[in-house]
Amino acid sequence: MRYGWHVVLTRDTAGRVADTARFWSLLEAYANRIVGPDDSVELLFTRSRTLSTQTLMTVVNTITLVNDVLEAQAAGLDGVVLAASIDPGVYEARSIARIPVVGSIESALAISGFIGQKAGIVTIAGGADPASYARTIEQNASRYGCRDKLIADRPVRALDQSWQEFYRCYSDAVSGNGDAFLSAFDATARGLVRDGADVVICGNQLFGAVLDHYGQLKCTSNNVPLIDNTAAGLKMLQVLNSLRATTGLDISRTGVFQSPSHDSPENVARMLGTLSGGIIGAVG
Repeated sequence: MRYGWHVVLTRDTAGRVADTARFWSLLEAYANRIVGPDDSVELLFTRSRTLSTQTLMTVVNTITLVNDVLEAQAAGLDGVVLAASIDPGVYEARSIARIPVVGSIESALAISGFIGQKAGIVTIAGGADPASYARTIEQNASRYGCRDKLIADRPVRALDQSWQEFYRCYSDAVSGNGDAFLSAFDATARGLVRDGADVVICGNQLFGAVLDHYGQLKCTSNNVPLIDNTAAGLKMLQVLNSLRATTGLDISRTGVFQSPSHDSPENVARMLGTLSGGIIGAVG
């Protein structure tokens, strides 16, 4: 089967990573190793820089990503993980798509209960609002009914780096010098463990591939299991498709994921494309 890892970034990363060719190659190789030889993963990109936790821009994010998921479905993909750590557009895309759609943190939280009792999440600082990513991830955990799976005190913690500093260190790590990134990640993870976490979740879709590259994905330096959110999302897609094939299990259409009854996904995709273009033009 073919799966999509939606990175919610433009192909040029908007200057976040210097060596983009090496960066995307690293992520794609990692993802394809995760799903195994019988399946494949394709990276999916946004057309514009829309990822934001600002109230209006989250609406634009959602419209854009739902449209992207419907395009991936039309292109024959068998599932999509919306891998940005704030899980943008997951519920909305799931309500209309026929293929499985999962969030990366949503998936990691579900898996964490099989690995430990209390998790902590390592993320990065937001750009305009440094606390925005951690705040949104914790809010989403409550939305999923998973807040009790997390430690009580500050369960989602950003690396002790600004948004800009993180991407400089991450870009260095992709290019062969991982010291600064690995040190920052380890310090944050160790703090979560000291405060009661017996499992640590990567709260950024980019962490796993680099941690794996440097041989540090299995566990933290104080020997606590580490869950990569992107790997969790990709494996969740495989599980959902396997259960559909073997037992007929499919998404419920009688509750929050009820599909629009009056329109086909194709018509919804056309409306979303028009609407997102109008909003982006109005605020751009």
